[in-house]
Amino acid sequence: NPFNGTTQIWFKLTEESNVNVTIYDYTGKEVSTINPGTLASGNHSVEFNSANLPSGIYFYALEVNGIKTDTKKMTLMR
Repeated sequence: NPFNGTTQIWFKLTEESNVNVTIYDYTGKEVSTINPGTLASGNHSVEFNSANLPSGIYFYALEVNGIKTDTKKMTLMR
């Protein structure tokens, strides 16, 4: 899963939902938020642009209707 520059974060919704994706560094500090708003059911993706961030381990948390549903690790390689 290493990426350089930008990456796509994919997720599937079972019903229309309000979505928020928050990116954290390895210390737990929030470094970015992506809020695509309310999306229909189905497969979706959001693009994360890592401009101005150093190489390292990052995590993203997917929040659906105000509830964190998933957290995954990403590796940024410059």
